[in-house]
Amino acid sequence: MFSAVNGETAADLMAGGTPRMVIQPSSASLAGAKARLTATALQRKGAKYVGNYQIKVTPYFFKSESGTLSVAVSNASLSTLAAGAPVSFAGSAVTSGTNERRGITVKATPNGVGSPNGTLTVSIDTENGELLFASSYALKGN
Repeated sequence: MFSAVNGETAADLMAGGTPRMVIQPSSASLAGAKARLTATALQRKGAKYVGNYQIKVTPYFFKSESGTLSVAVSNASLSTLAAGAPVSFAGSAVTSGTNERRGITVKATPNGVGSPNGTLTVSIDTENGELLFASSYALKGN
């Protein structure tokens, strides 16, 4: 079983309550521009992970947005993740101000059995097509 630097495995974190999911910033390329995704630590609320996000698009700053991110994650999915298997989730991103809702899909792949860390692929639907961000995640205790 994988042991994190602080000694906590994914199963330990889940047994201790509702772990936060910390997502590292990432970028995606699009026609003549670059989009950078950042998010606050996602907090578990019921069967969802919820947090704030921001997408900055350069040089097209007017395409930048921020809002709330919500992804459905069942207890069974968290157990599958702790067992070392990849899991896919679906949810939405709602922009601040306009309340525009965008569909998102997330695929989390743990670094190994029991690992609280892994890779993350976030896909966000936009009016110009899909934005695909490759990142990493870490489950952290509260």
